[in-house]
Parts: sequence; C-alpha cells; structure tokens
Amino acid sequence: MINNIKKILRLDTNIFKSALFQLTLTYLAIIMAVVSIFNIVIYNSLNIPEINDNKTINTYSHEIIEISSKKTRDNILQALFILDTSILIAGFWGSWTLAKKTLLPIEEAHRLQSEFVSNASHEMRNPLASMQLEIELALADKNTNKNELRDTLRSNLEEVKSLTSLINTLLKLSNINSHIELEKINLNETITNRISKYKQDIKMSSTKNFTIYGNKDILEELLSILIDNALKYRISKEKIEVKTFRYNRKAILEVSNYSSKIAPSELEKLFDRFYRLDDVRSCNGKCQGYGLGLAIAKKISEASGFQISAQNIKESPNKYKTTFTIKMPFYKE
Repeated sequence: MINNIKKILRLDTNIFKSALFQLTLTYLAIIMAVVSIFNIVIYNSLNIPEINDNKTINTYSHEIIEISSKKTRDNILQALFILDTSILIAGFWGSWTLAKKTLLPIEEAHRLQSEFVSNASHEMRNPLASMQLEIELALADKNTNKNELRDTLRSNLEEVKSLTSLINTLLKLSNINSHIELEKINLNETITNRISKYKQDIKMSSTKNFTIYGNKDILEELLSILIDNALKYRISKEKIEVKTFRYNRKAILEVSNYSSKIAPSELEKLFDRFYRLDDVRSCNGKCQGYGLGLAIAKKISEASGFQISAQNIKESPNKYKTTFTIKMPFYKE
C-alpha cells in the first residue's frame, strides 16, 4: 500500500509539472496577443497613403511625414523586432514565475494531503498486520483452546480500540473550522479548573488575573493537550510549569517541562501531523499516541485567533527546558 502511495506521489509531481508548463504557455500567449495587437496598430500607422493635395499636406505635421518615409519605417520595424524579442524572453520568465507562484499553494496543500494519507496509512498498517497475524495463527493451530482464542480476541480488541481512537482523532482534526464562537473568558479561572483535574505536580504562576477573547472549550482543549504532552515527555520529576503574563498587549500562556535537546529546525515540525520526536524527547518507549495532539493544538489555536509556538532553551549541560507559548488577545469592552 505504501509503495502504491509513493507511485501516486510521483504521478502527482508529473501532473504539477505539466500544469506549470501549460499555465506558463497560457500567460505567454496572453502577453504575445497584447504585443501583436500593439504591433499591428503601430504598423498600420506607418502605412499612411501618399497625399498629393498641397493643402492637405500642410495639415500634417513634420513628424507624420518622417514616419511615413521608408527609412524611418524600417528603423521602427527593426526596433519593434528587438522589443518583441525582449518581451518574449522576459515574458516567458515572468510567465513561468507567475505560474509557479500561482500553483505553489495548491501544490503545497496537495503535498500535505498526500503526506497525511501516507502517514495515516502507515499508522493503520501496523495494528492491522498484527491483528491479521494473530488471527491466522489461531486459525492454523487446530489445538487452540478457548482461553487462547479469548486472548487473541482480547488482543484484537485492543488494536481495534487503538484504531478507533486514531480515526476519531483524525475526524476531530478535519472537522476543526474557522467558525468558532468567541466570548469573554477568565483565563486564570479556566486554567485553575483544568489543572485541578490532574493529580500530577503542576505549578502555576500568574502576574495578575486576565480576561481574554476566545472560546472556553477550545482553551480547555489546548490546556489538556499541552499539559498531557508536557507530562508525557518530561525527563525528570520536576513540576510542570504553567505560567500566564502580559507581553506586547497580549495575554501569554506558557506550559513548560524539562526535556532533552531539540534542534531549532525540529521545533516547528512538532506541530506537523504524525510527527513524533521520540529519539529526542524520550519517554522510554512508554508513550502512547500518534503524534496528532500538537497538530490539533496548532489548528484550533489558529481558528481561535491565537498564536502558538515552541522553544527549547538550555539550562544546564544536560538539561533543556521546552516551552509551548500561546499568545491570546485581551477582551475589550
């Protein structure tokens, strides 16, 4: 299945190249049509009929008489040829650039969609393969007893629950839209209520009580994702830090934990779908999930008018602090 997806991706690349070439030719054809009309108008203006009436001649300016002469006409035609050639070369380059810029958002969206399908297929393949293997082994063994069959069914049920969780998360991610109702929210009260649901050590600090413009359910979902992520990937037993403060006319929410080093180039990828930095933010292989939590956090943040980012700061030779920051607008009466 993965090989088929790779073939489709290569085919899609060829399609976009063909579309780029065709769109370039279309733009170039429009430019040349305009240039041709311009040339026809100029050429017709040079073919002024010979006038024998002296009175009529006197009504024409000296410039018109010069343009109608053969030598001047040849010079103008030569200049038009050079100009047309220059326009053709510049037009091709400009058409190519404009066509590439036009198709870039479409190609990027298609690339992300293809990567999403590929990653989702990969995540689903492992549990399905495991289920298939267990079922085939159970069917092949004629001496399988009820207890062994029950164990097989129990194992398959766990895999089904895992797949159901993945599908529900994907549906949740795809159903997030930009039409979210915003209202007045007490930021500190919402954070306190959400933190109280966790038994783990979480330390909260705030400079003052903030009122923001957002959606309470979305904010609680964001807090849950970031706190769960911080608890899952911390490398020490130190408390998770949740902090609120004011900066540049924005309410700032930070959720921090101590982790291993994360390269700057990897920080933005943390918000990509299915991206998991297991080799860097190690959790000793005990972490569950598909790498979709932060992708959901980013999408619902953008839909709410928030800004989310991540940073990884060195605090000691073997100790780094990872902080997720959300910038939110204040509520205005």
